[in-house]
Amino acid sequence: MCLIPWEEERLQIFAAAELARRHRAAGVPLNQPEAVAIICDAMLEAARAGAGYRAVEAAGRAAVDPADVMDGVRELISEVRLEVLRARLPAIHPLANARVLVAGLLLLTVAAASLAAGLLLLGLGVR
Repeated sequence: MCLIPWEEERLQIFAAAELARRHRAAGVPLNQPEAVAIICDAMLEAARAGAGYRAVEAAGRAAVDPADVMDGVRELISEVRLEVLRARLPAIHPLANARVLVAGLLLLTVAAASLAAGLLLLGLGVR
């Protein structure tokens, strides 16, 4: 199968989000990369379904409940940048009053946290 780079990235986000959903369903608190993966996957799915700015923003906010994450994860996620609608769109995320910026298709920037666990090895940047 021949995929263009953004399709490969999309599949990586989906796989990471599915693993995170499996952990959440088993009652395991989510770590920072897992929470970001679920948020991004929900926003990408909303955009794929034709949702506008407000609906994509709402999907990102509703994707992860603060009670579903490990202690300290809320403080680690200051913003998520995701290109999905071809224009940068700011939003507030419920985990730590983080900003979710939606733009055209892909790239996440997440503050703090080491990604040593290596769960989400795509375009994640640590500030």
